[in-house]
Amino acid sequence: MDTLRMQCNRLEESLESIATSVEEFSSRHTTSHANLEPLVAELSELRRSTAALRDKAASFDDGATPIPDDVFRGIKMVPANCVDHVLAARQTLEDPTRQRHDWQGIVPMDVDRLVRPLETGRRALDVAVAGLDMATGVNEAEQTGDSPPYATTSIVPEILYIKVRLAEDRDRNANTVQAVVLTEFLEALQRFASQHSGNLVPPPIEQRRSSNVALSEAASLPGGSGSGSGGGLDSYQAPDDSTRAPSPGLDGLDAGDLGRPTPAYSTIRLPPAPQRMDLRHVSRLPTLESETLGIAFDATARVPRVAVTTYHHRVRFFHMKVPEGREQMAGRFNLNGTSMCLSPAGPLMAVVQEHLDSLSTSAYERLELSRRQAGSRETLHDGRTFLDPEVVVFDYAKQTYLTKHLRWPGARPFAFSPSGALLAVRGVLGRVEVWDVAGGGKGVGVVRSHTEDVFEARFTAEGDRLVTMSRDGTLRVTSTTTWRGTAKLEVAEWKNPVFLAVSVTGSVVTSVWGRKVYLWDPDTGALDNWSLDGPGGEGWPLAASPDLRFLCCRTENGADVRDMATGRVLCRMGFGQGFASSAAFSLDSKYLTVGRAVGGHHVREALGRVDFWEIIE
Repeated sequence: MDTLRMQCNRLEESLESIATSVEEFSSRHTTSHANLEPLVAELSELRRSTAALRDKAASFDDGATPIPDDVFRGIKMVPANCVDHVLAARQTLEDPTRQRHDWQGIVPMDVDRLVRPLETGRRALDVAVAGLDMATGVNEAEQTGDSPPYATTSIVPEILYIKVRLAEDRDRNANTVQAVVLTEFLEALQRFASQHSGNLVPPPIEQRRSSNVALSEAASLPGGSGSGSGGGLDSYQAPDDSTRAPSPGLDGLDAGDLGRPTPAYSTIRLPPAPQRMDLRHVSRLPTLESETLGIAFDATARVPRVAVTTYHHRVRFFHMKVPEGREQMAGRFNLNGTSMCLSPAGPLMAVVQEHLDSLSTSAYERLELSRRQAGSRETLHDGRTFLDPEVVVFDYAKQTYLTKHLRWPGARPFAFSPSGALLAVRGVLGRVEVWDVAGGGKGVGVVRSHTEDVFEARFTAEGDRLVTMSRDGTLRVTSTTTWRGTAKLEVAEWKNPVFLAVSVTGSVVTSVWGRKVYLWDPDTGALDNWSLDGPGGEGWPLAASPDLRFLCCRTENGADVRDMATGRVLCRMGFGQGFASSAAFSLDSKYLTVGRAVGGHHVREALGRVDFWEIIE
């Protein structure tokens, strides 16, 4: 059976022969020089792509690098098909009828007809090269137990673009053999990419309503209400599962949708998420000493950096370094806690840690060291609860504490206000208290309307209201000036509050109760919901982008990113080892960081690993 290198060699030989034909034709028909330029340029690009594919073929021909049979068979068909079209172009140039009459030299229409299948074939060659790169990366990841490669941001849009070209050719009854051959290859590579890359592959082109609609879209490829104001309180009852409109089928195609289902109408106004997204892997913190318990982006940094908390170690800052991806410690502070939150306006950090005033820092470090040397990795907390918890607010620019250490059972920080002046914390009896940070931790208000412990709290975009999520089954919005409620949402899944996020650009609130995601606008009363067990697969929320366009979830196979408005999966990340334990989006929603636990089944035994990605829309 012919190898891939043999197919590439045949294509290179045919390219050499047509180069001679082009030169001879140009010498006879001097008026055709300008018309031939697109053909000459495409042949040059075709030679480059062929050489790139041949250079990567050896390990696959020899069986050293595994690749699915259908994918490799399809890749070998690509150069073979290109040979056919190169020979067809050569025959056109050597047509005796053109040789006899100078005035019958080649015209632009002829060139376009010759160049189109060559360009399609060349694009398919480039996709084949990307497919071999992906197979190499997947194989390396499987051998090392590492993450699969994610730097394949161009392969899926390019597959789609080629499919669109082939669909157009079929409609015109042109290049029909090429359409059949390349479609088989692209479908195989598409399945492979959907299993092993960070890309969510779109449905086959044949499933679209018509190729004309698809073609128009391909041109856009890049590469019940009530007021919450005043002194009154508006209350809304969440609908049950049956109120969510079903997602339309593939026939619900809309402009720019590129074949994806049209989302159901929603009264919730969120910034639109892209139809697809890709992740470019930027860097990695390869081995932290224990599982990551929290990640947060630093709003004060000129270049992206994150604060990381782990089970054993103190809080540290790390830069995202491009392109080498090596870890670089930016700061190290005498804080060892969890429930970390950073101010969006300044260099302030709040954590909950074990109260250790009776021990000096050096004594505490000696205690930890002696425990580890003795083979014990025990600490005074379990990653979530503490024997004697205290909330600490720290200025990491000045290396100073801003508040006294506030202690009571169950204490933990929730969030800073947008200005950084206020901090919401879990107070006594499970209530939410708000402190004046600049005033040294002086209490300024308390949310007094919940009947059970508060699970989470977030300030609204303007900082004038506080959204609280309680185990009593309610979301409440409270004014930070009057400390009276302005809106309330009751949900049926009150036994299991899971996640809360508030938009930094509007008034929309996202809350997860059990397996349901609720989108609520307390200003208008608009409400929508979708299930985390939907068509995209089961997920467990880790982080929301500040603009509420994206939701990052842990999955059985790694993690994914979903459209917050609809639950549609935009991108999947498969982990070769470990599971996602924490995540964070940058303030501009351009970067995503995911921490995971690797090599252990206990929070004290697992190692930590943090990956940084750039979001490509």
